Amino acid sequence: MTSQLDIKGKGAIVTGAGSGINLAFVQELYKAGCSSVIVDIGLHQTAIDWLSTLTKDIGPQVYFHEADASDWKELENAFQVYDRAQKASIITPLYQAGKSAISTFVRCLADLHRMGGIRVVGVAPGIIKSPLFTDHPEVMRYIDSSKDCMLEPSAVARAMLAVATDLNYPAGTILEVADLDDSWRVVNMLNDPGPQGRASWSSNKNLALEDVKRVVDSEKGMAD
Repeated sequence: MTSQLDIKGKGAIVTGAGSGINLAFVQELYKAGCSSVIVDIGLHQTAIDWLSTLTKDIGPQVYFHEADASDWKELENAFQVYDRAQKASIITPLYQAGKSAISTFVRCLADLHRMGGIRVVGVAPGIIKSPLFTDHPEVMRYIDSSKDCMLEPSAVARAMLAVATDLNYPAGTILEVADLDDSWRVVNMLNDPGPQGRASWSSNKNLALEDVKRVVDSEKGMAD
């Protein structure tokens, strides 16, 4: 029996890690393959410099959540930030791979604006009330209509028009559309906290995990 806890692929919330000892602790966690949410009232320049060197889409992730750790309500929000952070999921691997690829593709083409006047931008929608959901009861069962938020397609269309025509959004912008009242959010390339809007998660995600496990168990049984 091993006496060493393997933290690779795990996650941690570290308060007061904007500088000093706990920043060094986050760096050690990162080296060990553990993702972290830094909770502090700000980041020291040394933390900013280090975070800028991290790779967004590969390996452990480090997020910054500005909060006063002495305020329980703010500290509680840090757990929500970690829970909603952009993490890989076995439920929709092809979808997530495609979404990540499109985001990277848009950012890679940002220089086309400078080189040829071609401005490439994109949107990252949350759960939308589209036929992909509403016409498929097997998918709708993952959504609790009494708790979860589904946006109208027109909400995404307004964001698409805005990011395409408003030059305050630079080339390479990915605009998250996952909240009500057209509360859009620019997705950062590095150390983004992950989806933030009310339409960015579903309450019955556990049902999807059960479905995946059932298929895996079935395939294992056939192999045996």
